[in-house]
Amino acid sequence: SILVGIALQEEYLDSLDQTIDQFFPEFFENRTAPEKRRITLRDLITMRAGLETTSFFNYGNWVTSSNWAYWALAQPMVSEPGTRMIYSTGNSHLLSVILTRATGMSTREFAERYLFDPLGIEWYIWPQDPQGYYFGGNNMALRPRDMLKIGELYLNNGRFRNEQIVP
Repeated sequence: SILVGIALQEEYLDSLDQTIDQFFPEFFENRTAPEKRRITLRDLITMRAGLETTSFFNYGNWVTSSNWAYWALAQPMVSEPGTRMIYSTGNSHLLSVILTRATGMSTREFAERYLFDPLGIEWYIWPQDPQGYYFGGNNMALRPRDMLKIGELYLNNGRFRNEQIVP
């Protein structure tokens, strides 16, 4: 969500109300999925996409699939987009793919430019999916002092050392 906020500020994204179909034209090309076409960035951030979860009982199948984004998108709809909160790491991962496609740089490059470099975060481990997209929902390793810097951002409404990093 931090990176999405920055991408909105930097005008890589237009709005939280953008629908996801524009970021995955190859997925939606031959599918009639009107309810999935209505899923917005806001729905993904708030875990209200309506898709079956990729977490919990589905996590193993998801992370062993050959294409995590497609696997997440192919899940059945279990509620209307924007209504019921259903925790799903796949929602966050779709946001990472969207950031990569919207910015023309990997989520890692975007994070380094707009978040990590300004915070002085130099060491971290960030795994990738089979297509090379950086995990959007888990498994990033940061030093505790760097996690504190991100916590400080929240406490200070996006400011770090008198600089507005996150809108």
